[in-house]
Amino acid sequence: MAVITSWYTMDNKSGVDLNYVQSSVTITTDPSVPAPRAKLGDRVQGNNGSEWVFCIASATVTQYNCVAINNSYAATNINSGLVVSNVYFYGFAQFQSTVANTGDYFWALLKADSGVGLRASPSVQANAFVFLSFNGNSGSFTSSITSNAIMGIQVLASISVSADGPTEARVFTYILPALNMLVAGATA
Repeated sequence: MAVITSWYTMDNKSGVDLNYVQSSVTITTDPSVPAPRAKLGDRVQGNNGSEWVFCIASATVTQYNCVAINNSYAATNINSGLVVSNVYFYGFAQFQSTVANTGDYFWALLKADSGVGLRASPSVQANAFVFLSFNGNSGSFTSSITSNAIMGIQVLASISVSADGPTEARVFTYILPALNMLVAGATA
């Protein structure tokens, strides 16, 4: 399997588009869309065993990054300060545009059987520990032991690019930070 680029909902909820960012909403700029297409915090089930939550970007969020989501459903690229605060839950930005700007709405992936795009450094291999990367790449992962590992992520394929890029993973449970936790193994 590969990174899924066309996620869809299995629920009968109208207006759900798991693949695209909805620009910030103002009646003066687009009266045809007077409000977000869902309520912040709404959850849906998607294809491939996925679960999603509707969020608003509180800062620019990059495609395939891990995001920290607060109790108001505001999401931002995860960083060390957010992990240490221990008041967030985590998801992944799986939209097809390269970024969601501050005030944009999107569906954050919470878990999926496979096909999850995960931004990681070229050093990440299948069946390896994965750690949050906080060296200027908030929201991405590395195989270097410089930060907290993330439980519940299984990297299914090694990176084959020279810079941080997407690789396929599965998020088999709600992800949680945990120091030096081994990621369950699988072959690519």
